[in-house]
Amino acid sequence: MFYIVLLVCSVALMSLSFCNIINALTSWEKLEIFLSSSVIFIELYCVFLGNYVGQNIIDSSTAISQATYNAHWYAAPLCMQKLIPLIIQRSNKHSVLTIGVLFDASLEGFATLLSTSISYVIVLQSMGTHTESKKK
Repeated sequence: MFYIVLLVCSVALMSLSFCNIINALTSWEKLEIFLSSSVIFIELYCVFLGNYVGQNIIDSSTAISQATYNAHWYAAPLCMQKLIPLIIQRSNKHSVLTIGVLFDASLEGFATLLSTSISYVIVLQSMGTHTESKKK
């Protein structure tokens, strides 16, 4: 539950920080560029780390499946031979770290979060441009 709150806050904070960077770049405010870049870097690191752990779980699940399929089952004792079909059946279901029923932690999920954040930046920038044109 904590991680889903972190993801929502991270996307919002990254979107606002990207907007700050864009505005700071147009006005050449070096301190603001540095601070916004630092916030984005820290947020990307935290979100990437969580999603990387989820990707490792997926990769481990796939590795167990591959190792079971490639095992020399005929050389194993009879009790192990009886367990191999159960392991194969279980390993067909990929283990995924699901967060809040909505989000699977993986590198693909990280890319989705980054894409969502950039989409919000585009919306915020277009709203800011639209508001500025109305003021003129």
